[in-house]
Amino acid sequence: MKIKYWLYRINNLEYHFNETFPWDRKKGNENCNMNIDNIRVISNEQSSKVSIAFKVTLISHYDNVDEEFRLIKFDYKYIFDMEDFPLNDAEYINNFVFKHGLEAALFSVKDVIKKITDLDYQPRINVNMIAVPFDAENESTENI
Repeated sequence: MKIKYWLYRINNLEYHFNETFPWDRKKGNENCNMNIDNIRVISNEQSSKVSIAFKVTLISHYDNVDEEFRLIKFDYKYIFDMEDFPLNDAEYINNFVFKHGLEAALFSVKDVIKKITDLDYQPRINVNMIAVPFDAENESTENI
């Protein structure tokens, strides 16, 4: 049984920053809080594709000021190509992908955030990810 990266997709991207905020790149620090919500595994045995989908919200503050400096929100889907999986066993497929593919999907979000924040004149956001391996529970077995 194998899964390999096929592509990722971003939908509903929102990117806002406070243009009136008095910041100085040389003197201050930008601190980020990132939330990953609604993680689910979606499988389609007919096309041999399986994906991990979730919502990403990143809010940054500058020098611990309560006012929001930047906001990035998007729906993220990381799609794998499946090989040698038992047919008609959606629960097994979903658990396997959740266990072995979630870390790859989450680490790719880090690079996506860098690419999004490279689009303007604000400094790039570098996200520190959680330590791996990490322990997460799969509560969803959605099948399409």
